[in-house]
Amino acid sequence: MTDPFFSKAIFSWNVPGVDGGDPNKFADRLKAAGIEAVYLKMANGAAVFKPSIITYPTWGENVRQALIDALRVRGIKVIGWQFNYGDNPAGEADVAIAQTKRFNLDGWIFDVEGKFESNPAAVTNAYTLTLRYREGCPTTPLAFCSWAQWRSPSTDVLWHNEKMARAFMETCDVGMPMMYWEGSRPETAVWLLKESLRLWRNITNKPIIPVGRAYTGDGGTINALACKAFAAEARTLKLPGLSWWVLDSAIKDTATWGAIGAIPPIAEYTVYLPVVIAAPDPHLAQLETARNELADAKAGLQAQINEIDYIINTVLKG
Repeated sequence: MTDPFFSKAIFSWNVPGVDGGDPNKFADRLKAAGIEAVYLKMANGAAVFKPSIITYPTWGENVRQALIDALRVRGIKVIGWQFNYGDNPAGEADVAIAQTKRFNLDGWIFDVEGKFESNPAAVTNAYTLTLRYREGCPTTPLAFCSWAQWRSPSTDVLWHNEKMARAFMETCDVGMPMMYWEGSRPETAVWLLKESLRLWRNITNKPIIPVGRAYTGDGGTINALACKAFAAEARTLKLPGLSWWVLDSAIKDTATWGAIGAIPPIAEYTVYLPVVIAAPDPHLAQLETARNELADAKAGLQAQINEIDYIINTVLKG
C-alpha cells in the first residue's frame, strides 16, 4: 500500500465553510486542483469535532459519510486530524480510534502545539496517546504535526519540547512541521523549509511532510509566489509529500489556489527510499540535559551581568 502521506495534500478545518459543505462540490474542487489527499478535522481533544454553532448552527459533526464517499469516488485519500490538548490522552486516543474505524480512514494526524507540550507530563502523555492509538489501529499510517523550529536558529536555545517530539515519533510514521513562514517573501518560505528540515533531523530520521502557508495570520500573509517557491524547493529536495494549511483560506485567494493547483502530483517527481534509523545513543539524553542546563545557566549569568552593568552605569556613576 502506498503511504497516503506521500501525496499532494491540504488541511481542511470547517467542512461547511467550503462550498457550503456540499460533498460533490467540495470533492470536485479538490480534484480539479490535483489534490491527492485531504486532511479533515474529525476530533478536538477527546471529542468528535463540530464547527462553531454560532457560524454553522445547524451543521453538527464536521465530517459526514457523504463527503467521504464523494472524495473516494474521485480517488482522493481521506485522512483525519485532531487537535490534541493532552489533558486526557487516553480519551483523545479513543476518539481518534473510533473516527478512524468509523470512516475507514487512510491515515490520522495528531496536531500538537503549546497546550500539549506545556504539560509537565507531556512526554508520558505522548506515549499514552500514540501507543493506545497504535493498539487500536495497528496498521493505519500515523503523523505527528507540530512546530517548524524546535530551537532558535541564531542561538540554538531550546524553544519547544524536543523530548515530547521524540516520544511521538517513536510511534508515528511521518513528521509534519508547520512551516508557516513570517511575512510573504518567497526567500523566507524557502529558508524556513530548509531550516525546519535541519532541526527535525535532530528529532527523527523518518519521512518529513512539510505543511506550507496558505493562509494569513500568525505573522504571515498568504502569497502565491511564496507558495510556488516553497513547492519548488520541496520538489528539488524530493520530499515524499507536500501539504498546506488551510483549504478554508486558500480557496479565497485565487492566485494562491491556482499556484497550489499547478503543483504536479507528488508521484511524478519523488523517489522515496525507506530510512534506516540508527539505534539511539544511550548517552544522548544525558548530554542533552547537561547542554540545556548549561544554556540556562549562561542565560542566568548574562542577566546578572546586565544588572551589574546597570548599577555601575546608572547608580554609581550617576
